[in-house]
Amino acid sequence: MARLTQGVSPLAQMSAWLDWTAHLARVPGRQIELLLEAWISYLNLVRFATSSFVSRTAERPFAPAPFDKRFSDPAWETLPFIIFEQTFLARAHRSERTRRRRR
Repeated sequence: MARLTQGVSPLAQMSAWLDWTAHLARVPGRQIELLLEAWISYLNLVRFATSSFVSRTAERPFAPAPFDKRFSDPAWETLPFIIFEQTFLARAHRSERTRRRRR
């Protein structure tokens, strides 16, 4: 179980998730904002995927952080790996935007 939860208590993970969803449930404007951001992110990803099948020079919608070296290998520049990379980065971008605190 520790490998599955990376050493974090399942109760603590569930508590954090329930806390986050309870806060989000009280802010319908933020729900709509997150939904629109996810939809735009999805459309950017689909546009990139379709244009990368046609042209190998499609501009990437999501860039890795400057310190992130996971995608530095040239193999990530080829299909289908470039789609995997962009899907991962899109999810990471949405996750970061979701966790960001608004004041």
